[in-house]
Amino acid sequence: MKKLLHAPHHGCRVVGFVDDFAPLGATVTCTVDQAQPSQLFEARILGRLRDLPVLVKEHEIDEMLVTVPLTNAERHRVIIRLARELSIKVGIVPRLGELRADLLDVEDLSAIPVVRPSLARPRGFYLVAKRVFDLAVATILSIVTAPLWMIAAILIKIDSPGPVFFRQRRCGLRGKEIAILKFRTMHEEVNPYERSPVGDVDGRITRVGRLLRMGGFDELPQLVNVLRGEMSVVGPRPEMPFIVEEYSLQERQRMVVKPGITGIWQLSSDRHSEIHENLEYDLYYIRNQSLLMDVLILFETLFFTIGLFPRRMSRRRVVPHLNTVLAGDRSADGVSPQPVAGDGYVVAALDQRVDGTLPQSWLTCMPALYELAGANQTVKILVAPDNVTAFDHLADGPQSSAERNETHIEYVPYTSRAELRAVTLGAKLVLTDLRHVEQWASEAGKDVVFVEGDSVKWQPGGSGASDIANHLLPLLPALRIGEQPLRGVS
Repeated sequence: MKKLLHAPHHGCRVVGFVDDFAPLGATVTCTVDQAQPSQLFEARILGRLRDLPVLVKEHEIDEMLVTVPLTNAERHRVIIRLARELSIKVGIVPRLGELRADLLDVEDLSAIPVVRPSLARPRGFYLVAKRVFDLAVATILSIVTAPLWMIAAILIKIDSPGPVFFRQRRCGLRGKEIAILKFRTMHEEVNPYERSPVGDVDGRITRVGRLLRMGGFDELPQLVNVLRGEMSVVGPRPEMPFIVEEYSLQERQRMVVKPGITGIWQLSSDRHSEIHENLEYDLYYIRNQSLLMDVLILFETLFFTIGLFPRRMSRRRVVPHLNTVLAGDRSADGVSPQPVAGDGYVVAALDQRVDGTLPQSWLTCMPALYELAGANQTVKILVAPDNVTAFDHLADGPQSSAERNETHIEYVPYTSRAELRAVTLGAKLVLTDLRHVEQWASEAGKDVVFVEGDSVKWQPGGSGASDIANHLLPLLPALRIGEQPLRGVS
């Protein structure tokens, strides 16, 4: 969806998604404008594969793109047959485990297509030309920006105690560790290997640091790394060693070239997320790099920075909210729902064993959970794959509001106790009728709403979810609220 949205020359409009597991009506979003990350495009989960004939007619679908892994041959056969019967075009995005589609070459072997994994490596002449280009650009920029270096150094020393420059170990070409330089933008006592701030509104960032980060001026000292030959002006960003240690073989392809100060990722709408989460930009650059591309990226970085700085200077300082209500989201009375909690999620782990009839806990809790999600609270619901259809019917039941906000509902597939435990320990509040889940949550200090028979009890923990519990409990009318808290709480 994101790639089609950012490539309007294809002439495609994304209508929605067909998914056999995601909650019906849930919203998939991506950034529209790289300069306005809060501006989102949204498309909903329209239905299941079995609903495709109805969806094609209802939404006038012309084409379907399939992202099912190629290892599921039977699934592809069914989808292609359906597409032919419905007379719509179908495209398949190849996925062979960790092998990406853009890293596959198709060769002809006596009329038999052969798919080979490949990664273009830089040519010798290009490497020499790129090094000359790096030296020239780094030298010129160092001279032109020298006054900025002096001003930045003075302001940093006046603003907060500590050194002017910030040094950090990163992984460069072929994983070799290098010490990159930056102007210090955070307080001296901050751990240099903590996760980077999401925006410039962060308590760790100094006043001058906020100003430097607005236009990326804190990166200027890395011109020294370029002159040393440790980095290039254009290339993938270097990562910290503890992140590289967890790299897959595919992600390690980023390090076949020197890291850079700027690149395609920094100019994209995804630049606000983690470096390693946007591998496609770096791999595209590595496969298609040329001196002309480097020049174009450098000029676009210059124009982007010039345009970005005044916009950031004039904006209001508002702390970003991860659960922003999208335009058009309204509660039943037409009023935009207010958030119940600022962060964290609620996990609902209800017993998935069924004997032919739907458990009362499902019938009672599901409408309440959707109401909770309608108040802008992220809710993750444990669902066994065989029970997806039943949960879909519950979502369409008479007890659920016709205009509820389903954006913040997510199904979590039950695959193992280990994964269930992990999602439980990450929650702010746990709603469950399973004793082992209640025990995990209690031991971790989570707030627990426990369903037992026809009653529900709330065990306050240390996760500060009393506001969520106060909102959730009145939404469980078919259950009697217990007068005593769960065991272990005085």
